[in-house]
Amino acid sequence: VLGDLSNREKLLRALDLDQPAIAAAMRNADIEARIRRDFAGGVRSGVNGTPSFYVNGHLHQGDFASLAHTIDGLIARRN
Repeated sequence: VLGDLSNREKLLRALDLDQPAIAAAMRNADIEARIRRDFAGGVRSGVNGTPSFYVNGHLHQGDFASLAHTIDGLIARRN
């Protein structure tokens, strides 16, 4: 969806973001390379969506409430 220029421009306007700055960043080869590296790293780590967190080496994908529940469970097992 964001790759479609007209949809992206509509979203930028709706969010009142600096369209020229974002367009310049999207043309920046260094930024694109970093995004691709970050994406590839996530794929290698098993991340396939957001939000994703690693807690004690275990991948957690879900909302904040379920993340808090996971952390609470780990703390309870530790004590």
